[in-house]
Amino acid sequence: MTSPPPSPSPSPSPEPTRRLPRSLWLGLGVPSFALLVVMPLLANTDVYVAGIPLLFLWVFACFPLTTLCLRLAWRMDQKHYPEDTSGSTEGTSG
Repeated sequence: MTSPPPSPSPSPSPEPTRRLPRSLWLGLGVPSFALLVVMPLLANTDVYVAGIPLLFLWVFACFPLTTLCLRLAWRMDQKHYPEDTSGSTEGTSG
């Protein structure tokens, strides 16, 4: 008695296209857009806000905007990194 021939293994499906996570768009995309796209649009304006040119005000406003975007991106992405539950203090000062 012969055994039936092995069934052909299914062909591996092509790897799905990987999308960039939202945290990457938020952490890098928003600050980059704010500086690289919006800044040239404001470069030729003669608008002043409280005696400060709008371009300078925008650049200075981008500092906390970038910090906020990076903080939010970290909070969104933090679930992908396991907590350190070993209780080890190696590498910390104090």
